[in-house]
Amino acid sequence: MEWPRARRRSLSNPWLRTTCCPDSVAKILLLYASYGDGHRQVAAALTDALEVAGHEVHSVDMMRSANPVFAAWTERLYELLTRYFPIVYGWSYRLTASLSTRHWLWRVLSVSTRRSAWRAVGDYQPDVVVQLFSDHALRPPIPASLRMPRRLVVLTDYALHSRWFYPSGGAYILPSARLVVRAQREYGVEDPLLALGIPVRREFWSAAEGHCAPNITHAGRDDGGMLDRHDFSCDSPSPKTREGSTPYVLVLTGGRGVFPQLKKVVRTLRQERREETVVVLCGRNQTMYDRLNEEFSGDPQVSVRGYLAHVRPLLSGASWVVTKAGGVTIAECLAVGVPLLFFRPTPGQEFENARFVSESGAGILVKNLSQLETALRGLSSDMLAEWRLAAARLGQPEAATKVVQLLENWQGTEALVGQPETVGQ
Repeated sequence: MEWPRARRRSLSNPWLRTTCCPDSVAKILLLYASYGDGHRQVAAALTDALEVAGHEVHSVDMMRSANPVFAAWTERLYELLTRYFPIVYGWSYRLTASLSTRHWLWRVLSVSTRRSAWRAVGDYQPDVVVQLFSDHALRPPIPASLRMPRRLVVLTDYALHSRWFYPSGGAYILPSARLVVRAQREYGVEDPLLALGIPVRREFWSAAEGHCAPNITHAGRDDGGMLDRHDFSCDSPSPKTREGSTPYVLVLTGGRGVFPQLKKVVRTLRQERREETVVVLCGRNQTMYDRLNEEFSGDPQVSVRGYLAHVRPLLSGASWVVTKAGGVTIAECLAVGVPLLFFRPTPGQEFENARFVSESGAGILVKNLSQLETALRGLSSDMLAEWRLAAARLGQPEAATKVVQLLENWQGTEALVGQPETVGQ
């Protein structure tokens, strides 16, 4: 794949007028932080897209590279806060969201990853650095001996926070044009802001590819492990055309399997939506899996599953989804145009994610069981159809390939800068 050198010389934007990639193969460094599965999934999606295009990619977990012990402790602290003390986490998020993007606190918090990021840039000598967690590790000043390449930041939430921006002559990929406008207005971001979406895994790249209706039949557990009591197969091109397929609502608990009041939520779904099977994905949480199987072992309309590497078929066939409000999970749901219901999202970016999607008309946010019951009783087929259309409008399944095109075609990028309404919602 040839990089368009002649075009680059004619561009007026300094960030776009790069000469960092003279060869046909670009060297890309992906920097991310090990908080949950989200950043790793986006890193994998971008790696796939870049390698398909023939480029050289290196991924570095800045936290684990800097100090594995400290990284493990930080991840554990984050999990404990979000699981057992979400109010504390939400309070800290809101308190710091309005700070200046140049605040000293962000430089202090990047101390642990700063040298790790510098070392990665020096070791790999990349043409472009792509950050999935903009923690100010590459914020100037940097060592004079270090040649800093062009920088691209990909945000992985439908929310904004002051920590995620800093002046550096780079560019930012945001999930939505509405967020582009907010970033300019609330944080005064002057760097290029492009609404290309959140990169999702390869199985989601095409909105039509792999769209199928899982065949849900009672099969029974056969080994006592994290296996489903139902058989899911992909033998139909579309749930719209499959006669007699079982309508189902899919409950996503995230890779860690964390979901508030899950048993009560499933009971409420069974009580209020008797015509639908409830399919629950428990992630890697064996305890949750065992407890749900024990609770609903006699109910053929409840199917409990563990972690699935490929969730696209289940998402595509679901009538709607009850989910956590992680940015990447939402992006995958929107990529297939499935309506969303958020139950008690964690305060902080997850709550902001849920609010963004609900305000966009692609779903609803409920804060307790009473609101859930009310929402389910009022949920009609017409309402779900409207949510589905809105979700399809918000979804950007080809975000990863758009990022690659951005890196390969600066002139095309110039047309997007300052015109967010033309590239997203």
